[in-house]
Amino acid sequence: MSETYVYGGVANLFKGIEAVGGDLYLTNHALIHRPHKMNIQSGETKIDLSNITEVTTRNTFFIVPNGLHVKTTDGKSYKLVVKDRDSWMDKINSLRKTQ
Repeated sequence: MSETYVYGGVANLFKGIEAVGGDLYLTNHALIHRPHKMNIQSGETKIDLSNITEVTTRNTFFIVPNGLHVKTTDGKSYKLVVKDRDSWMDKINSLRKTQ
């Protein structure tokens, strides 16, 4: 089955203390963060939907309701800042059910 684009937008992915700005894409197989060229840390991050165990909301800086927390089967944890986090969470979880 080929990979198809489902949803996208701008997002920050925390890598250590750096919030790496870029674009976030949801496909029928993965969640993909592609950083902008101006970041210190570069390199695409791809999370297979079949490896995601949990997607929850989180607050950035404890008060700003714009974050997602993605956990995977290998124990990794990804913290993202997105616009309209509830839509992101719903779309990711809907696609996970089809995996």
